[in-house]
Amino acid sequence: MVAGLAFVVFFVFAAPVAGGSGKVTIGNYVFTTVALQSSHVKFWVMLVLAIVAALALTFVYLLRSIFSNLSRGEIFCDPNVRHIRRLGLLLIAGGILQWLLPVATAVFFRTVGLDDVAYRSPVYTFDGFAPFAHGALMILLSWIMAVGLGVREDAEKLRHDAELVI
Repeated sequence: MVAGLAFVVFFVFAAPVAGGSGKVTIGNYVFTTVALQSSHVKFWVMLVLAIVAALALTFVYLLRSIFSNLSRGEIFCDPNVRHIRRLGLLLIAGGILQWLLPVATAVFFRTVGLDDVAYRSPVYTFDGFAPFAHGALMILLSWIMAVGLGVREDAEKLRHDAELVI
């Protein structure tokens, strides 16, 4: 992922040559080399890439934390409940970003007056609610794990009380 990000950074900052007629596609946007020479476009592309990279790295870190706990045999524990809930919230944040980013990008490019940035619309598939549904399922899973954690703690307390009686 870091190598891919470095590759894109290279194309945003180093690849555009003055007077060139090449085009660079990042996501759904096609930038001409003239447009990529603008500091506004460079700033916006790097800001968007940083936000997406931060979400992706946070997601990978949370997954690693969950699997690390699972490998130690800690299935129903507070950290797993928190991490799974955060994964759900992160998926919902990604869904919000997926809806807001094209609008914010269009507004930004119109505000700074860039006309040589084109939007290429991919084949339309409606998956706009998928991140929200996945996030809600992750939050539900964290709630189920919290209930399981409470049941396990209650069972341990009852077992301890039973040992005291005997």
